[in-house]
Amino acid sequence: MDQKEVLSSLLEVKLSEHYGCEIATFNISAGSWGPQNAYNFLQTYIDFEFDAMVLLFSSHDYHDNMHFRKVVGVEPAWPVDQPYLATTDLFTGYVIPKLNSWFGNRYDYLQGFDDSAVNPGWQLFIDYAKIHQKPLIVYHHPKTNEIADKAYVKEGDSLQFLLARNEVDYLSGLNFEKEIDFMDDIHLEASGHIVISDAIFDFILEKNTLLLNSAKE
Repeated sequence: MDQKEVLSSLLEVKLSEHYGCEIATFNISAGSWGPQNAYNFLQTYIDFEFDAMVLLFSSHDYHDNMHFRKVVGVEPAWPVDQPYLATTDLFTGYVIPKLNSWFGNRYDYLQGFDDSAVNPGWQLFIDYAKIHQKPLIVYHHPKTNEIADKAYVKEGDSLQFLLARNEVDYLSGLNFEKEIDFMDDIHLEASGHIVISDAIFDFILEKNTLLLNSAKE
């Protein structure tokens, strides 16, 4: 998708228009990241003041622990260099790995890795928000099977219990998302990004998260 269609960009436009001033949103996610990856990035690279944090994760991210195994340059999803063309990226990053998986030749970087522990990033973000007095919102993004079942898997229930126990505001994507907005079992079409950005925008206004005086009020 084009960058302007991504929910962080959509949210930036909505907030700036509503409050009548320039508001910036920064997306610090990357493919395969869990909460601890995002927290480590925050600690290492974010050296400026910000007003609030929004975490968007799924039920499996209740675990999804860092494994520190070599994947860059080994697993096609983590290439060493930028692709020369979109067509080469299509074949090397998607077509060839798919063919390999059909013939049983797949690099399983999680084989033998115990991923049963709760990802420590959750508590790290919660503690950071309390210590630095930063509003923290969590958007619980469902997979299509959870939408079909109209319920989260057990990891999702555990995640929401963790958030409620720590008095963290969260939104359940089951209340907003539809299967038609997905391009696969978890990634969204542009329409899905609109749905989530609208939900987060409304929640920010409802909770007065940014503590700004709107030019329209």
